[in-house]
Amino acid sequence: GPRLEVALPAMSQILLTSAYESELPPVVVGVSVAPSAKGARVSWHPVDAADLCYYRVYRAQGAAWKQVGSTIATSLRDPDGALDDRYRVVAVDQSGNASK
Repeated sequence: GPRLEVALPAMSQILLTSAYESELPPVVVGVSVAPSAKGARVSWHPVDAADLCYYRVYRAQGAAWKQVGSTIATSLRDPDGALDDRYRVVAVDQSGNASK
């Protein structure tokens, strides 16, 4: 049968769904940073979205944002992070829509 091959960059996911919708998930709020044994622990409030899939976590690097991980939890340890780093967290739903 037919075969699909896809090359993905690091920390990427493929999401296949037949129930696509275009509404963005709510904005993630309450992002905080705490010291960790190695790096920093980033935490945030969960978003209220029935179709939430996961969260992407970004750390500021100058004027750009670097993705440092993704998780289904409401916290993530960044081994290269520091307490004074700036972070942003984006919610991603099952249709692949990302919050602002």
